[in-house]
Amino acid sequence: MQKSTSEEINLVGLVTDGANVMIGKKNYFRQKMHLLKSKINSVLCPSHIGNLIVQKAQKSIPLSIITLLQKAHSYFSQSSIKSE
Repeated sequence: MQKSTSEEINLVGLVTDGANVMIGKKNYFRQKMHLLKSKINSVLCPSHIGNLIVQKAQKSIPLSIITLLQKAHSYFSQSSIKSE
């Protein structure tokens, strides 16, 4: 990253996946961005949050239900209506 003054940085938001290296409290990416631009808005990516929720929820769903959902997805993804 090129060094510059905070007046030169045209950054208003930062969206990350929530990994520790991105959002930690000390010497992490978000902290470095806040040092460059103190009024930056930082949020977690909704897609990554949704993926984490599904991964955790999937652990409590019976295997038979997961298999049924996979088969349904496979069936409908090959549907002729989809390709029209």
